[in-house]
Amino acid sequence: MRVAPPRGGARGGPARGAGWYRGELHAHSWNSDGKTPVAEVVAAARAYGLDFLALTDHFTNAGWRDLVALGGGDLAVLRGLELTGHAGHANLHGLDRWVDLYPDGPALDERGRAVEVGPAGAGRWDINAVARAARERGGLFCVNHPFSGDLGWRYHEFDWDLADLLEVYHHLEGPHNALQLGLWDEQLRRGRRIVGVAGTDSHHPRDARHRLGQCFTYVHAPELSEAGIVAGLRSGRVYASLGPRLDYWAATDGGGRIEMGGAAPAGAPCACKSSCAICASRPSSSCSRTASSTRRSRSSRRSGTRRARSPSPTRRRRRATTGSNSTRRARRSRGCTGSRRRSCSSPTRSSSREGGVMELTKGLRRAVDRPARRAAARPRLCASG
Repeated sequence: MRVAPPRGGARGGPARGAGWYRGELHAHSWNSDGKTPVAEVVAAARAYGLDFLALTDHFTNAGWRDLVALGGGDLAVLRGLELTGHAGHANLHGLDRWVDLYPDGPALDERGRAVEVGPAGAGRWDINAVARAARERGGLFCVNHPFSGDLGWRYHEFDWDLADLLEVYHHLEGPHNALQLGLWDEQLRRGRRIVGVAGTDSHHPRDARHRLGQCFTYVHAPELSEAGIVAGLRSGRVYASLGPRLDYWAATDGGGRIEMGGAAPAGAPCACKSSCAICASRPSSSCSRTASSTRRSRSSRRSGTRRARSPSPTRRRRRATTGSNSTRRARRSRGCTGSRRRSCSSPTRSSSREGGVMELTKGLRRAVDRPARRAAARPRLCASG
């Protein structure tokens, strides 16, 4: 089934221009094993501030029609599929039609009929044939969660030159992500231009573990559209993040700048640079507060004066539980110290630290003494001689 490409811009208007866009490249609907309809997935993507969303249902493109109808405007949508084979999973992004996702069997067309593969029918429909078919349809082939146990990548015959993307961060994989980074680094060392991306693998857009908006793939695209995001992914100016906006580039000695995904001349000296868009646009409040407080404290020492400080949140909580200084002095004058503070007639309680230690100590003592008290209350049986 062929589905018309998504419209760009505000529901058919002009698409937003070149820039950094963040989104999700691994999400499912109830057309495969997801828990919600496509409309809810798209609504959640907008609610969490995503710029693009790839729908990658297992085997089927049944959700593409709804996806295209709901996309556009502030959300670019990518028509995708997830290959779910006996030896691994892979996402196919930016397709214009369904691709046979059964590399472990005979080749099939869109209607499920067997077709011949290769010249004069010589060849077989394997994982490499699927990757080539994705590229022929203008899409990208992404290897998913390669170290996910039984769902990991075990297609040993796969030609890694056919891989466009690699899921280097999977939100549900935990420590396996370190292995995926190692695999990516090995492929880069071998000279392959594979782009690292992130994926939530969301099966419910608002569920705690599967919720959208917990990890992102940032893409510098020529425009906010399916074609633009696919072009940005293919160019390699991409990074995975849990939220912060970053930028990396290489600065040459001649003042040139090589962006992510670019190539530096062999032997040319260059220095890697980076910037954080969050820090550049909005300085950290803690950093600015530390700098200003340091300047004030130095000026106070020079002038020989002591600056009055506003109470910290911890100090305010302690005052709320212990009362004022005069109240504490009055309690001490009445002999309300130590363990007697709990029985004092004053309505205020002890300090949070002392009270916590006292309560912990008393709780432990009660827990230790409880078996002894139970044994003492138990009636004793005496044997007659």
